[in-house]
Amino acid sequence: TVPFIGLMDPTLAPGQRGQMTANDRLAFDTFGYKLAPAAAPAPPPAPPVVRPENDNFNSALILRGSSGQLISDNLDATGQADEPVPPQGTGPGQRSVWFNWTAPNSGSVTFETVGSNYDTTLGAYLGNTHNTLTPLAQNDDIPNGNTTDSRISFTASAGITYRIMVNGWSSSEGAYKLRWSSPRATVESVFE
Repeated sequence: TVPFIGLMDPTLAPGQRGQMTANDRLAFDTFGYKLAPAAAPAPPPAPPVVRPENDNFNSALILRGSSGQLISDNLDATGQADEPVPPQGTGPGQRSVWFNWTAPNSGSVTFETVGSNYDTTLGAYLGNTHNTLTPLAQNDDIPNGNTTDSRISFTASAGITYRIMVNGWSSSEGAYKLRWSSPRATVESVFE
């Protein structure tokens, strides 16, 4: 609004303010006044970034059972300072998501990301905080020509919770498939 509108528009009382129109601007231009162009409206705010619910170590998702599979993504995931460096990665935890798996029985267990649509890294750790973890197994690319999926195996002890990190090599992100499998406990019968 400008105070001169009343001089240009006979329907407005002297000194009354109103919204300047394109015709008002043209009239000012005709009389030799140069007005700055109208400011463009501000762009709408960017939508909020939605990070995976297991983006941080303390919000790890729980995996259950001796075997299973889940499909999710690490889109917009972030790394935490001092979390483990992914194998072959370019820095700590660029796109890490976390899981807790408590071994239902003792024996070898395998985790893999076969079928994911980006270059994954995978790690298994022991510990209670992201900056004090002990690595058990890490992998970037499965050997024998598979250059984007990851697979790790380690010996698990029944009742122990293992921390599993799925990450993206060099900040890769996308949809991942996480599978895990371990042998079921066997019961030995003793006959006398």
